[in-house]
Amino acid sequence: YMGGEGMPRHRRSRLVALRRSQQAEDAAEEEDDGAEPAEFQVPGKIGAKKQRKLEEKQARKAQREAEEVEREERKKVEQKRDEERHLEEERLRQEEERKEEELKKAKEEEERREYEEYLKLKEGFVVEEEGMDEAMTEEQSRSFVTELLNYIKNAKVVLLEDLASHLGLRTQDAINRVQDLMADGTL
Repeated sequence: YMGGEGMPRHRRSRLVALRRSQQAEDAAEEEDDGAEPAEFQVPGKIGAKKQRKLEEKQARKAQREAEEVEREERKKVEQKRDEERHLEEERLRQEEERKEEELKKAKEEEERREYEEYLKLKEGFVVEEEGMDEAMTEEQSRSFVTELLNYIKNAKVVLLEDLASHLGLRTQDAINRVQDLMADGTL
């Protein structure tokens, strides 16, 4: 034996080498301590490789958390957009319903007004059953036919309704008289 610790030389030299390498790692870790945040440090002595893996793991965790926060923010923004779109659609639907209701009311009002005008016009017309009595004297009949022929000759083109109105006859009676005059050749 050569040393005084009771160990063979090669064992002692290995132990000394091991202590030196451990001290070198401790020194490297102490240098890194100034650059790395405390959260990445693990209590106890660990190697640089292990420390690097832990730091990478911590970085991945931070990245995942940041991505999760970003996803949540995007989700909130999307929900807000959906809500705004839904509110806009609801507003447009209500506006459309309001316009349809206004159109319906306007149409009903127009129809009511037209009906009232029709009733007023209807009251203004007095419909007589007959235009003239059928019992005319022979002279009245001749003067009537003469008046009829003169009116048709002067007007050239006559609406039968106007002729009936001028002579005080119903339209159908005027048509019958004109047909009779045409049949016997007077007209």
